[in-house]
Amino acid sequence: MKEHIINYYISEKQGALWGIIIAVLFVVVAALFWRRSAHDELKRGLAYALLGTGVLMLFATTLTLLHNNQRIQNTTEIIVNSNQELQQAEIIRMEKVMATAYIGGLATFSFALVLGVLLSLISKRQILKGLGIGLLLFGIIGVSLEFISMKRNRQYLEEIKLLNFSDQ
Repeated sequence: MKEHIINYYISEKQGALWGIIIAVLFVVVAALFWRRSAHDELKRGLAYALLGTGVLMLFATTLTLLHNNQRIQNTTEIIVNSNQELQQAEIIRMEKVMATAYIGGLATFSFALVLGVLLSLISKRQILKGLGIGLLLFGIIGVSLEFISMKRNRQYLEEIKLLNFSDQ
């Protein structure tokens, strides 16, 4: 059972690495827009949004990566008395994850998405329209990543429920 848990955290680390790549891409694109936006307020607004959201994503995904490294280390050191007990504990943990872990992320990304749409469509100032486009992009990518993570975690939960250990 330990191997299944460790493989889960390795998979989570890979997802965090993708998040870091996207965050760095946001920051790089923001820098490019910033350099070329001396008189283009739309690009300047987009640069602000991409820089802010890129830094936020970089911070959050780096914390996730560090957390998963720690969880791998902790799981490696666990003394297993019974695979069945460890399996039940992991099922309970994953059910809690599925019930609560996505609330904050989905709320944040959905808020960014809605605010991005509103700023893009309603604002008369180009800088706010650019900010809106950046928030819209951030929201779409964030919601998509959350749904991918939910799907992956749901599959993992179903897989560990089906495991059959006969250690008494």
